[in-house]
Amino acid sequence: MINNTVFLIGFMGTGKSAAGKRAAVSLKTCFYDTDKLIEKDLNMSVSGIFQTYGEEFFRKKEREVLEETAKLPPCVISTGGGTPAYGDNLKFMKSKGKVITLLASPETILRRVTSSSHTERPLLKTPNQMEQIMFLLQKRAYYYINGDYLIDTDDRSVEDVVGEIIKSLAKN
Repeated sequence: MINNTVFLIGFMGTGKSAAGKRAAVSLKTCFYDTDKLIEKDLNMSVSGIFQTYGEEFFRKKEREVLEETAKLPPCVISTGGGTPAYGDNLKFMKSKGKVITLLASPETILRRVTSSSHTERPLLKTPNQMEQIMFLLQKRAYYYINGDYLIDTDDRSVEDVVGEIIKSLAKN
């Protein structure tokens, strides 16, 4: 078990969901993915929500889900890539638990998201995905670097990242 909720933040393709699920098992706690919770609540994919209602609606829904999951007993929560950059979400997460940022290079991110069977990535619906990844990484960098712990996931297995997450929590 853990004493505080663990929020995993970082760009899409950094391994938040994969590492989060396995970390929750290792920590003997529950795992929640905010994107999956929103999709279930609205019975739509993230891409469909963006297309139908727009990003602003999605970000507000994301905040509602953050607030609801933060009320639960300590768990591991994987957030969407833009979550910490919206409103005061980063400050809110830090007040409710530990924030761990998973990082990866733009090249790794592009490789992972284009080879992933994950649903469409609405913010990467552009002819030049690498340019968009670099733009969004730069735009969100402040939020990502201000997590409690930063873990580089480039060239690392999920098990290795999970080990690093657990090691980070032990420093507390």
